[in-house]
Amino acid sequence: MDESAAVTPTDKTLPDASACVHLLRAIRAEETDVKRRELLFELALVLGGAPALDFLRVLSPDEEERLAGVLRSTWRVDEATARTFEKLTLHARRADDKYGPATPLPVVNGQRTALELGDPTLISYQHCWLGAMAVYQQKAATALDHAYAAQSWTSRSPSKLLRAMSHSALSKAHAAAGETLGCARAHHRAM
Repeated sequence: MDESAAVTPTDKTLPDASACVHLLRAIRAEETDVKRRELLFELALVLGGAPALDFLRVLSPDEEERLAGVLRSTWRVDEATARTFEKLTLHARRADDKYGPATPLPVVNGQRTALELGDPTLISYQHCWLGAMAVYQQKAATALDHAYAAQSWTSRSPSKLLRAMSHSALSKAHAAAGETLGCARAHHRAM
């Protein structure tokens, strides 16, 4: 693997050696193409380790290359890249619906480095997911913080689906805080 393209050892988000070994074994068991293994390893490292492999399976080879290019800062975020992130987010949402928010959390936290790109759609999605995790952990104040942050970023995004999602996140946060009026208003806006 090209070391210059990989995550640097000083990166605080880098998994420990045993997590890297586990990730390499998981990739080797699934993928025979060496070049694709390297790409999957690089993407999975940035997106949270071995749990990210389940999410990467939904991407086409072109989407994987585009995503890797953005993470390496050799590719600009364009509409197709935003759709790739939306595809990953939709897959994470389905996993959350099926297994609870703890399953996609490592991938969501890994994607937080997309925050540096300044894309309001991606940042709002991140806050929606972090708010959902806070609701699941019964941390109402944190859920409200993320829900309001999502609302702010959503106002800068062109995504209509995201508007409904952020209102839904706000509704859940209000419900977790026991604020029935705020919950009802946000739920009505989500619909």
